[in-house]
Amino acid sequence: MNRKERVVSLGLLMNITLAAGKFAAGFFSNSVGLIADAIHSSSDIVASIALLIGVKLSNKKSKAFPFGMYKLENLIELFTSFAIFFAGYEILRKVLFEKNPYDLKHIFVAISVELCAILVTFLFSSYEMRIGKAEESPGLIADAQHVRSDMLSSFVIVLGLGASFFKIYYADKVAAVIVAVLIFKAGYEVAMDAIRVLLDASLDYHTLDNAKEIVLSFPMVKQVKDISGRNSGSYKFIDIVVELKTRDLEKAHKIVSEMEKAIKKKIPHVDSVMIHYEPAEKKDFVVALPLSNFNEISNEFGSSEYFYIATFENGKLIKAETIKNPFSRVEKGKGIKTAEFLAKNGIDLIVLKEDIKSPGPRYVFDDYGIQVLVNKNISMSNFADIILSWAGKDDEEK
Repeated sequence: MNRKERVVSLGLLMNITLAAGKFAAGFFSNSVGLIADAIHSSSDIVASIALLIGVKLSNKKSKAFPFGMYKLENLIELFTSFAIFFAGYEILRKVLFEKNPYDLKHIFVAISVELCAILVTFLFSSYEMRIGKAEESPGLIADAQHVRSDMLSSFVIVLGLGASFFKIYYADKVAAVIVAVLIFKAGYEVAMDAIRVLLDASLDYHTLDNAKEIVLSFPMVKQVKDISGRNSGSYKFIDIVVELKTRDLEKAHKIVSEMEKAIKKKIPHVDSVMIHYEPAEKKDFVVALPLSNFNEISNEFGSSEYFYIATFENGKLIKAETIKNPFSRVEKGKGIKTAEFLAKNGIDLIVLKEDIKSPGPRYVFDDYGIQVLVNKNISMSNFADIILSWAGKDDEEK
């Protein structure tokens, strides 16, 4: 028996005890409000049995249901709402259409029973809500809300019984009507939550934003083009379309697999993540060129004092600036640190006169999807032409 099943079993035992106690106290005190509350607790017994069955079956998979029967828990949630509505109807029928010739008696006993019910339902609903949120179980959360309405019902009954001490007539029946209204409200909220999931409504924005942030933390992701998701019982299903800075299918598949694992690890109760990837367009890109000073191209990479950063859009050079390399004079790891510095500046291509001898910067460029172009004849005068020629060849390969 897992944690959810233990909580539901405990709730079933609680509802049986409360219903028996309220019926006994209601008949003993002739309180129509207390008997109405006992009817409410009786409906909770049926709801708890149904929820227990749903929790046991919802995680099972079969050939007929390869994606699991998670929504069975939401169906049980909807059934619970019908049971709640029926309890409200029974209370109104008893209060409005049945005669109650009895005078209230043994009021202290009736109030004591309801106060005990308030304490028990408050403690259990708080516990069940905490477990329901931890397990992200719609069934447990709905039942906790239902139990919380029981606590409010008992509180209203206590007020009605207390009013009888001051000879306020019909206070007990008024309390019963208020209980019925609270019950209908709880039933409506539970039903709407179940219907929303059964109709595949979208996941909450917080979960989708978390998934998007996880995906964007991968350097090879240029942008998230679309993200959607849905609930099914306690579990989530997420679909994402991303644009990657690579055309290597093997590498893209590896990156996508890592993203799926990261989402399942950081977001609880995710059953499935489907990530569709597309290669990034090369119409807009940023190029870096190492400089030994403001006008002279450097033969080195990590030791370069400056970098010429050029932005191309739609085949035209639209922006250019020279930035200082803050790691040109460090003693160790200058190549890797410089490569990471360029990557954080959004570089798509690095142009060099001579290839990089150390493998470290290459690893960084590979991780961030930065391409390396080696051209011994590069100069400040032919720089733009060489870049546009490279971009044209890349488009032909597409």
